[in-house]
Amino acid sequence: MHATVNWGEKTVRNTRSDGRDAINSALKELQNDWDRLVRKISTTKVQLETSLLQWADYSSSYSQLQQWISDRENKLQQVCEQKVRIILLTRRVLQLSAPNFLEIFRTVRWTGWADTNVPLLLSKLILT
Repeated sequence: MHATVNWGEKTVRNTRSDGRDAINSALKELQNDWDRLVRKISTTKVQLETSLLQWADYSSSYSQLQQWISDRENKLQQVCEQKVRIILLTRRVLQLSAPNFLEIFRTVRWTGWADTNVPLLLSKLILT
């Protein structure tokens, strides 16, 4: 743009007075068009940078949300599996006949073993 203005100014100096106004007005119009283009490019650059920042923020939020959902799914799966085991264990215990249950309970209670080994007690109840 600067070269064009320089050439235009040189041309004005070598032009008759009746043609100088036309050249000067064309140069001013060209300079105004150039300034508008520079402003538009600058505005577009700012908008693009803003959009890139927003995209990075969105991408980060999306990744965090995916991780949160995955964590919740895993936790839900663990809870469901645990509930199924408890239900199966409860059914098995309830299926024991009363004499067997009382006999096992008296045996482990008498030895004091049940106080410290509840999980083993439950597994013993299930396996009998």
